[in-house]
Amino acid sequence: MELYSCLGSLVTGVLVMWIVLIFMRRFKTYDAKGLATVIGAIFGGAVFTYLVANDRTALWIYPVGLFVGFVAFQALLVLRGETPILIKR
Repeated sequence: MELYSCLGSLVTGVLVMWIVLIFMRRFKTYDAKGLATVIGAIFGGAVFTYLVANDRTALWIYPVGLFVGFVAFQALLVLRGETPILIKR
């Protein structure tokens, strides 16, 4: 297990989730294209191809990064006094 590939996987997961949540807050309506875009961003083929090719352990840290990004974004909203995404909709 390489530290750099695992750290890169974690940070990539956090950034991808952060971007997805920003777009979910910005747009008021969702359609099939929007859902496909969100799912495509989370489970991007390029990310998984890179992770599988380099280090199998890094593949399992990517979803952890997604979770950390989600929790961090919600915590930031609570600290700013705004309503979290799950409660707002």
